[in-house]
Formats: sequence, C-alpha cells, structure tokens
Amino acid sequence: MAKATTLEIDIDGKKTKALFMTSNIQFPKEPLVLKQEEPTKPSIYSLCVDIWLKKIHPGWLFGGAPGKALKSIIKKITTVCQAAGYEATDEAVVALFEKFCVNLPDWFKDKDLQTLDQKFNEIVTQIQQGGKKPEDYHGRNSSARMFSKYKDLF
Repeated sequence: MAKATTLEIDIDGKKTKALFMTSNIQFPKEPLVLKQEEPTKPSIYSLCVDIWLKKIHPGWLFGGAPGKALKSIIKKITTVCQAAGYEATDEAVVALFEKFCVNLPDWFKDKDLQTLDQKFNEIVTQIQQGGKKPEDYHGRNSSARMFSKYKDLF
C-alpha cells in the first residue's frame, strides 16, 4: 500500500519540503544536504580559444578543424617548454600561445590555425629572427635543432 511521505531537503541552506508517494521504503531521518560542485578551472584549450577569438581574430568562427589544429599547437608549445627546460604549466602554455599569436610575422597574421600549426617551426624561427625568414632555412629542419632555440620565447 502506497503512502504519502513529506521530506525536508536542505539545498544550499534553503529548506524545501517535497511530497513523495512511497511503498515500504525507509528514508533517512536526517534531512539530505545537497552541495553545489565547485566551478572548475578553465582548460588550456578553452583559454587559448578565448585568446584566438577575442584578442587575435574577433569575429572568426571556430569549428572542428581549427580545434584540432589548436590542440596540436598546444602539444607543440608544451614540447617546446619541456625541451627548453621549463615546466609546462597551464599558465606557461597559455602565455606562450598568446605570445606566439601576438608576434606572428606579417604573412601569418591573417592565416588560420591549421596554417599556423603546419608552419609552427617556421613561424617560431621567424619570430626569433625578428620576423624575417633566415637565408639558410628550409622546411626539413630537424625539430630537435629547432626546439633548442625556443629559449628566446620565454
């Protein structure tokens, strides 16, 4: 046989009564206390998306392909931090991404994230050279040799 039961629930300090139809269910005698989850810290990815869409290219759209390219750039920046002997904290990676975007050589300023991802080593080299492509640069530079020069970004 079902019977009506009233429970008092405490939600963030506000007591609320709820009516339940029950059948031989035992409820705790103390009121339930529900807690709101703490807000989570934004991810590196979301912070970099904000930088890209708010500071670098306001009004641009962001979808799957730019998202994939951004994740790749974040991995490369993390590798750069570690190769240079620095700890790749969230703050360091986001700061380097912003510095990378702000200091883009002129030709890359209006390019999308996919292009920046593909030309990452070339862009960093040009940033280190003051925006000019070195005379002896070619696309097959080894990443180990390239990463050894990233100390200038910090």
